[in-house]
Amino acid sequence: MKTLLVSLLLFSSISIFSQSCLPEGVKFNRQSQVDSFRIMYPGCTVIDGNVTIYFTSNFLNVDSLSHVQNIKGNLVISGSPWSNDTIHVFQNLKEIGGDLSISSLMNRSEITGLDSVIRIGGQVDFYIVWPMRLNILAKLESIGEGFKMRFCSNQEYDFLPELKSIGGDLYLEGENDTLLGFNSLRYIGGDFELWELWKLSSSSSLSTFPNLEFVTGDIRIVRTLNSSYYSGFPKLKAIGNDLIIGDAFIDTLNAFGALDSIGGYLNVSYNDSLRAFNGLDQVRYIQKGVMLKENVSLKEFVFPNLVDTMLLNIEITNNLSLTTLSGFNNLKGIGGSIMISANPMFRQINCFHALRNIKKNFLVSENPRLTSLNGLDNLKAIHGNFEIINNDSLQLIQLGSLDSIFTDLLIENNELLSGFTGFNSLDYVDNLRIEGNQNVTHLNGFESLKTILNTIEIRNNDSLIDFAGFGGASLKNLQEFIIEGNSSLESFDGLSNIEYIRSTTIQNNNNLKSLKGLTKLNKVRGLHLLDNTSLTSLDGLQSLLRIVTQLDIINNPQLIDLSGIQQAFIESHNYSSIAIKHNTNLSDCAVESICTYFLNSDHQVIDSNAVGCNSVPEAEAQCLLNSTKEIIVSFDVYPNPVSNELFSSTQIQEGEFKLYNQTGISVLQGYWNGSLHVSYLPQGIYTLLLQTDNNTYSSRFLKY
Repeated sequence: MKTLLVSLLLFSSISIFSQSCLPEGVKFNRQSQVDSFRIMYPGCTVIDGNVTIYFTSNFLNVDSLSHVQNIKGNLVISGSPWSNDTIHVFQNLKEIGGDLSISSLMNRSEITGLDSVIRIGGQVDFYIVWPMRLNILAKLESIGEGFKMRFCSNQEYDFLPELKSIGGDLYLEGENDTLLGFNSLRYIGGDFELWELWKLSSSSSLSTFPNLEFVTGDIRIVRTLNSSYYSGFPKLKAIGNDLIIGDAFIDTLNAFGALDSIGGYLNVSYNDSLRAFNGLDQVRYIQKGVMLKENVSLKEFVFPNLVDTMLLNIEITNNLSLTTLSGFNNLKGIGGSIMISANPMFRQINCFHALRNIKKNFLVSENPRLTSLNGLDNLKAIHGNFEIINNDSLQLIQLGSLDSIFTDLLIENNELLSGFTGFNSLDYVDNLRIEGNQNVTHLNGFESLKTILNTIEIRNNDSLIDFAGFGGASLKNLQEFIIEGNSSLESFDGLSNIEYIRSTTIQNNNNLKSLKGLTKLNKVRGLHLLDNTSLTSLDGLQSLLRIVTQLDIINNPQLIDLSGIQQAFIESHNYSSIAIKHNTNLSDCAVESICTYFLNSDHQVIDSNAVGCNSVPEAEAQCLLNSTKEIIVSFDVYPNPVSNELFSSTQIQEGEFKLYNQTGISVLQGYWNGSLHVSYLPQGIYTLLLQTDNNTYSSRFLKY
């Protein structure tokens, strides 16, 4: 009987001390609620729901909760106690299943406790706990989700000394002078961000995160570290995504001496004080790329010699003091683009020695002191654009192995560049534009070029004389050919093997007198000769046999001879046209190709040239004259102006006639029998050509 009684008492005691309660949770905001907890819930050591504690100046003591060992939900502590007393919370609590949140405790007291907590299943969030000190969680080993500390007090002691892992993000923000601790932390399962800890000094940070080895997300150091030197993270080996150092107040950064791999981008940007970055010597892998932007004091950037043979992108822009790049000696391929732009002190590239392939674009622009583009001797193919633009001191391009550019090659506004010898292996490019390079006289260096798939644009190169060295004997077909604004251009020498050009525009080349050099050109779809002030003839086009759509000869004031296109057949169809205008010295446009076109099409405009080629009727009259070898005789018609019927004032009674409007379009033709009814014609000036057995007669009249 005694044995049974002892057993019952023991069972009752165990039941009392292992009891759980409050699945719906509980909120404490008065001292009396805490004091009555043991009476209301005797033996309750496990709270199944959330616990919320809101401290006030009359509510500071929670000793009656000291026996609680487990909170399965969230624990939220907040309030404004305005006291210098120390607050002790949950001295025996071992686990929090949900989140821990401590916020808005703004006084000079201290919180202690939670020292038995080993695990927190959710997130930890400390927010505006200032200047209150958090002397808690001394045995905490793991946080299931993230940890945020925002605007909290200076932690001058070993903070979270046993914490080994954080399952989510670690985010630290505020005005801390010191931040010590995290001495056991090895793993962060999300991002790690130091944000606007701008009062933090290096002396307090050197012992922070001494054992951190792996971060699965980003590391972001932004507006942090008021110091000249930082060397944290001595054991960090891997970053799963980006390493971002932005707007950090430091001169040098040697913080990553053990870092082996970066799973995303290395981004070092907007650091006004940063002068040297050479602490990445051990990095072997960068998964995505490197961004180096707007570090105004940075003079040298030493890139790691990666084991990786491929990066996505490299961007080096707006670094006002940067003079030299070096490293990347094992890099063989870029999966995206390289951009080196707007670095005003940048002089040389001493990297990319093994680089063979760029999948997208390569841009070198706005580097006014860059003198040479070398170090790329093994580069063979660029699958996007290659742009060399606005490098005022660039004189030498050395790319001896480059054979293919699969979109555009743009070489623009490099004032001292005089040649292109570095492209001597290039045989294929989609589009080529050479513009505004004032010192270029020839195109030597493109001798191996066999294929330009689409467009050539040669514009505003004031010293360019000819195309010597361009394409050699291999380049035979072009799609669009634009030669514009080259004020010293004398000839097209160097293009002697070109046979077909789809569309040709030769415009505003003020020294060009002829088209010599295009000796094998036999077919174009469109030919546009515009605004060439010294052009006197079309000599050089004698081999041209076919013009498929358009012939435009406009505003060439010295042009006097079209015989260069004498042999060309100009196709006549709905999409073809001729425009010969504003060539003020051109008096004869009756070459065989144009006269033949007149017989088959009405799509022509001839206007504002010299007498004889000043309108379509004049041109047709010359064509007729050339074919009959007879003189065109003027004759009078009356009344003039006329409204109804027109008569001849001479004895011409019969013959074939054609009537043209003032734009040169034939509006009527037939047999002349001494008069013509014109009442139905629109008002305007008309030209009448009359062909008899003996002569051709011409007259103009006004219809009103």
